[in-house]
Amino acid sequence: MTVRIEPTDAGCRVTLVHEGLDAGQAAGHAMGWEHFFECLERLATSGDVDPDEWKAVPDPLDPIGAAEASLAVLQPVLRGLTSDDQPKATPCADFTCEMAEQVISAWRREGTDETSRPGPAILAVEFLPHGWDLARASGQTVVAADPLVDYVRELAQPIVGGGSRRCDEPTREHGRMAG
Repeated sequence: MTVRIEPTDAGCRVTLVHEGLDAGQAAGHAMGWEHFFECLERLATSGDVDPDEWKAVPDPLDPIGAAEASLAVLQPVLRGLTSDDQPKATPCADFTCEMAEQVISAWRREGTDETSRPGPAILAVEFLPHGWDLARASGQTVVAADPLVDYVRELAQPIVGGGSRRCDEPTREHGRMAG
């Protein structure tokens, strides 16, 4: 990789040349460069990159990675809640933002007790849907990549079986799980 920085009237021009890649590698790297240049452009113009859905899919995607990624999706939503959001109803019947936040806090406390630590699959199944519930109720957007959403849905099947969540579940038509 060669990086060249040249002065211009407006500031500077940065040129990156990535050499020595076969056709498959070049295509993959080109997609990556395009993605991260778009992130840099958003950062430069708005001061914020927004959530990056690429970071939300661990590799390999397993129960521990899914739990960590689901928590990473949930955390910005929790930080975005205001006191005005607390009484708002979530899509789950009889739950408010405050109650869902309390459930999440309880899961986190239980996770610190070695004798009752829930498995990572349960955490992923709790964090991702509740993050979506809270985002929906508070007008926020959840960014979760489709592979993570699909994997957590698969993890949920043996846990919740054929039962329903009794709420407006996120579906593919909600896009990036927009709230």
